Amino acid sequence: MIDVFIAGVPPTITQQSKGVRCVPDRGAMRPMFYKKKSYRDAEKFYLEALPNGFPFAGPVVVEIELTWPWRKAESKKEKISGWKFKTTKPDLDNSAKLILDAMEMKQVGFSHDAQVAKLNIVKKWGDNPGTHIKVWSLEE
Repeated sequence: MIDVFIAGVPPTITQQSKGVRCVPDRGAMRPMFYKKKSYRDAEKFYLEALPNGFPFAGPVVVEIELTWPWRKAESKKEKISGWKFKTTKPDLDNSAKLILDAMEMKQVGFSHDAQVAKLNIVKKWGDNPGTHIKVWSLEE
């Protein structure tokens, strides 16, 4: 099993935040997609923090827990529990895509994200901000 905790506030930019510009192509305008600086920074955040790869063969399970620091608006009663589900942006699935793409680049747990057969993701407010990632093989 691979178990990684990346301390720090998870980036709020997601895979869906790519930019687009139109470029001329044989008399017509063609869209060209690119990564915005904020997206490249978020990608760099994960690429620098993830260890170099150890890909499993076959299907894998990935668990991702994203924790943001408490908002000032949260009551002490809610903070006593230690965490609370986060229901604001960024979208859960888009955040996961950014992380899975970075894991694929570093070969952490899998060599291609098609190997991910089960994915569990939690997005929350809490006392210990960061990204906690676990990966293990389904064939063990």
